[in-house]
Amino acid sequence: MLECENPGRNHHLLAGRIAERRLVFRLLLFALFVTPVLAAVWYVPWFVTIDGPAHTYNAYILKELLKPVSHLAQFYGVRSLLLPNVAGHLVLLGLMSIVSAQMADRIMMVLTFVGFAGSVIWLRLKVMGDAVIELGIVLGCTLALNWMWLMGFYNFLLGACFFSITLGLWWISREQMKLRHAVLMASLLVVIYLCHPVTLGATLLGLTILVLFTRSGDWYTRALWTSVSFLPLVPLVLYYRSWMNSGGTLHVRWMVGVSPSIREVVRHVIAADPIRLTEPRSLPFAQHTSTWFLLITPVIWIVVGLSVLFVFGVTWSRRQPNTVQLKPWVILALVLLIFGLLGPDDMGEENGTVLRERMLLLTFMTLVPVLKVDLRRAAAKIGIALLVIGEVLQVVAIWDYALTSNRLAQAFVQARPYVGTGRRVKTLLIGHAGDYELGGHFRGLPVNVPDLLGIETENVIWDNYEAFFYFFPVRYRDADTERDAARLVNMTLLVAPGSITPATETLTEWSRLLDETHERIDILVIWGSDPRLDAIDAKWFDATPLFASANIRVFQHR
Repeated sequence: MLECENPGRNHHLLAGRIAERRLVFRLLLFALFVTPVLAAVWYVPWFVTIDGPAHTYNAYILKELLKPVSHLAQFYGVRSLLLPNVAGHLVLLGLMSIVSAQMADRIMMVLTFVGFAGSVIWLRLKVMGDAVIELGIVLGCTLALNWMWLMGFYNFLLGACFFSITLGLWWISREQMKLRHAVLMASLLVVIYLCHPVTLGATLLGLTILVLFTRSGDWYTRALWTSVSFLPLVPLVLYYRSWMNSGGTLHVRWMVGVSPSIREVVRHVIAADPIRLTEPRSLPFAQHTSTWFLLITPVIWIVVGLSVLFVFGVTWSRRQPNTVQLKPWVILALVLLIFGLLGPDDMGEENGTVLRERMLLLTFMTLVPVLKVDLRRAAAKIGIALLVIGEVLQVVAIWDYALTSNRLAQAFVQARPYVGTGRRVKTLLIGHAGDYELGGHFRGLPVNVPDLLGIETENVIWDNYEAFFYFFPVRYRDADTERDAARLVNMTLLVAPGSITPATETLTEWSRLLDETHERIDILVIWGSDPRLDAIDAKWFDATPLFASANIRVFQHR
């Protein structure tokens, strides 16, 4: 009898060891992809995303407004904490009660990167099971390093994480859906509402498509409980709608003409790229541009790799038993893809922008579960290799941006002691989008670093754009303050390409604005220099700066 039991026991031990080795390999693979990005976040002292300083500053304002007495309460108030686009600020607020603001921002960068990748992997695991989860790791980590992450769209990215989680939970409970599942999904939908309206709309669309096209089991029970989970959103959406009406007219906008040419349409489609971090003809660490650089754009490698995996995966899957019903997922991905490629760019700038890019990123997330590949085939290996090349190029670009943002942010941080506390600060950046020192070969400039002067200092930074938009939690306290702030925040000295100095008309406008609003400015911080600008500023500010470095100067009002 012992001889009969030993083979089964040995087989069980062998299976356990194989499972352990497979788990270790997957963890190492995940670590291999995320470590270079996390190293940039934690090693580079002032690696900040484009909107990260603005979000952190406004979360700090919220933190100050919760105190019984705050200097910032003279200028700011709380708009609402029941609007989409507040979840990220609340997370930052909670983190800042434990750690420093800089550390809170870093943790948020990690959460939105690792969390995004993990949610994609989790979704594939719940839809496709344990089969080829390595593909989910490669895809999840590759997609997590996207343009929205570099922009610092924390609220949207948190919503994208819960988008995957909610669809995955619905999928695994679709055959036995009951009240508890509806309550759980309703809770997740409320969280997604607080994160971002785009991820909420995509999640509701996704659940609707999954309900309509998943025919196995008790369809009516499933549809009933899914509908019940939507109910808590009704008052929230109506509340949000009232704020939208106050913020401006809701209107669909396409960034193309009424009768666009084929070339314009192609450009319009390409412009919605949610992955690319640099300008099309730019390369990381290269100060010049070239058309040849288009051939090694990361998104090309990623899209081609996904196409190879999808085409050959479909071909291979037709020869295999259909154990998972993937039709609903394919339909969802196609709907999101069409919207992302051909849909409107936004619903009016006052209601938020970058709509198509967000939809395309969610499209990629829903494609991950449906890719069926055989890693033994050459096509699958080629597709994954292309994805890895794209990921490597993205990591190099991230390090270039990290070092560039560090140069810009560190200059402002060095000036912070001279700016003081409890001051009203206006900043000016003299440069243009092609200025390498400002990071102009990226899709976005780290122009929100002046907000670092306000974090943990009680300073009012007049370049705080968030306080003007109804979908952010912080607002200006009164109409007069908001009016003057609007005039100051819109005053920039970014010069036109081909020039090195601001236009005379721009300087004249600044002179007139300064005459009218100088009493609201205690400190003037300038990046760059121009003799004509110095002459204008000297009328109201000391000619000798409180602080001066190679790029930045701090002036005090007379």
